[in-house]
Amino acid sequence: MSPLARTIAAAWPPVLLHLVLLLGVLLGDHVLVAQQYDQDLFHLQVVRKFEAGWPAIDIANYGTATGPAYHYVLATLAQITGSEVAALRPFSVLFGVGLLVAVAGWCATIVPPRVAALLTMPFATSLYVLGGSLHLVTDNFGWLFVVLALGPLVLGARSALGGLSSGGCSLLAVAVRQNFIWTIGPLLLSGLLASPLGRLLPSGWREDPECSASWRPFLIACLAAVPALVLLGVFISVWGGLVPQRFQNLHAREAAWCAFGYGLALVGLYGPFFLLVVRRPMELLHRHRGLILLFAVGGVVFALLGPSRPDFAAGRHGGLVWALAGAGPVLAERSLVLVLLALVGSVVLGLLFTAALRNRGAASGLVLLCAWLASISTQFVNTQVFQRYYEVPTLLVLCWFAALALRDDEDPESRSAFGPPLLAVILALLVGAKLLNS
Repeated sequence: MSPLARTIAAAWPPVLLHLVLLLGVLLGDHVLVAQQYDQDLFHLQVVRKFEAGWPAIDIANYGTATGPAYHYVLATLAQITGSEVAALRPFSVLFGVGLLVAVAGWCATIVPPRVAALLTMPFATSLYVLGGSLHLVTDNFGWLFVVLALGPLVLGARSALGGLSSGGCSLLAVAVRQNFIWTIGPLLLSGLLASPLGRLLPSGWREDPECSASWRPFLIACLAAVPALVLLGVFISVWGGLVPQRFQNLHAREAAWCAFGYGLALVGLYGPFFLLVVRRPMELLHRHRGLILLFAVGGVVFALLGPSRPDFAAGRHGGLVWALAGAGPVLAERSLVLVLLALVGSVVLGLLFTAALRNRGAASGLVLLCAWLASISTQFVNTQVFQRYYEVPTLLVLCWFAALALRDDEDPESRSAFGPPLLAVILALLVGAKLLNS
């Protein structure tokens, strides 16, 4: 089966499910409140401003906290279609479909297409992916480039061309949302692991036992990372900070010390469904108990770094994690529910990494862990700790780790047939409940 055929076979089930849910939302005349708020108050206004001045734009003073690329693309399209929401919404749907195709397509490079489809199902029913397809927001468009940047590093055959491609996609991702500069972290790590430094890994962790004797892969990765860094530097110079000036008191007001703990807590909610694909997890727990313990201790430490009690004024509200955190006991401004979920999440990540290690995926697993850590690190400087910012990286890391765990499995279809689809059903029910209450 050709790569294109594998991608189509893997992508059409989640894409079809996603489109059916979108149609149901539209026919029911529902909106996803948070995304519509951002659309109407920020993104749509900037698109219309850019459309009025097209092709010239002012990137120094405009009305969103993100990079300008998404709005410029839509403003360009609006020259043909007009700037009404109904005219531009099909492009949002297209970006959401593109994200699903990219996730499933890369997944299908190492597991059968049917398995890739099952692992991708939670994306199709995620409230935040659906919201990105329904409304004019940057989320799915930006994450599409992130997935295209990470795919060659995690699931592809690493090459100079793949590294340069990842660098180009990182540049486009930063142009959409400047915090996606974190994508150069996995890019550089991938280059390092393919260089003589890869020999420092334990022999059982090396995908290539000999490793490269040349620093060329790392030098190519450094070269590929330069354009994204330069673009971020331009943004910072023009804006006088990490976001346009009018948003610096909202998103950059203070550090979000709970970011790592929150991210792990979300992994703790979703991760057990993906852990069900792992063969003999207790064997992994016994064989790698020292490493799993390190993950567990790190998870608790991260969860205790900063206050984690829900607080609307501090930007800690909305979404399932904060709802659960607010329902449980609090000690010294730390939610014990969030700490427990973070502990579960860190153990899940540890087990998924060791499952990838068992299937010759140590380097891929390290790059994927780096991607998750880098993604959460950028949220540390964002005062607003919303599930919307953490949902896609969480699902992506879990989906691709599950694929790495199933790469050499004798019966991957039966192992993936329960956990991820069940999570997809639960997420769809949560979307339905939110719509009914909106």
